Amino acid sequence: MTRRVLPARGSRLGRYRSRRATGPGFRLRATGWRYVRLMKLIVLYDNRALPGFEAGWGLAVLIVGGPRTVLFDVGWDGDLLLRNMGRLEIDPGSIDDIVLSHPHWDHIGGLPQVLHQGARVHVPSSFSPALRREIATRAQLEVCGEPRHICAGVSTTGTHDLEQALLLDVGGGQVVLSGCAHPGLGVFMDVARSSGPVVGVVGGLHGFTELDLLEGLDLVAPGHCTRQLEPIASRFDRTCRVLAAGLEIDLAHLGGGP
Repeated sequence: MTRRVLPARGSRLGRYRSRRATGPGFRLRATGWRYVRLMKLIVLYDNRALPGFEAGWGLAVLIVGGPRTVLFDVGWDGDLLLRNMGRLEIDPGSIDDIVLSHPHWDHIGGLPQVLHQGARVHVPSSFSPALRREIATRAQLEVCGEPRHICAGVSTTGTHDLEQALLLDVGGGQVVLSGCAHPGLGVFMDVARSSGPVVGVVGGLHGFTELDLLEGLDLVAPGHCTRQLEPIASRFDRTCRVLAAGLEIDLAHLGGGP
């Protein structure tokens, strides 16, 4: 039976969502009628955890502060994911969009516990027809073979090999949110540069070794499967935030954004 985690009055997610249309989390870009909201990332699942949270092999990152609440990947243990969400008073039913990076167990295993009819689920074209059918019976399914706009400030890279990443427009540039970067982080960064400079990289980087690509970024936040985590943390000690469940990362001022 799926456990429901209900938000308490004044909960974190309630406060973030209340700023959708007004308040400090809402900014109008000077050029063009496109809103740039101040986004924040909340790590809900990672191989590491802050005190009070549980660790597990996998990744799940919640994106708040924009027009829609977006969950990127869901780890492998849905019960563990729900417990971490419960500690932050986050209701799975309040998630508008779920983006799955690739069809590996440690990124999709927790899906049944957070899936609901009101959600849109965005999957890469590498998902099997059978898995697509299963998801489509319980939510609105979107297959992202090509780059796809999800909401203001959030889009996918489209499928490269088996995987897609998220691109977050923080006003001053693009933040790449990666599940494992199996195709190579450089592939996703190239897609991001078509929309602006890359100012940050977050997520699993697997066997990534081209550390020079991270030079000059405002944020380097490796986690999950990143094999070069210690070299990255050492070389980019001023800009590095190692991911852990419970960690929150404010993207507001990256790249000199609004």
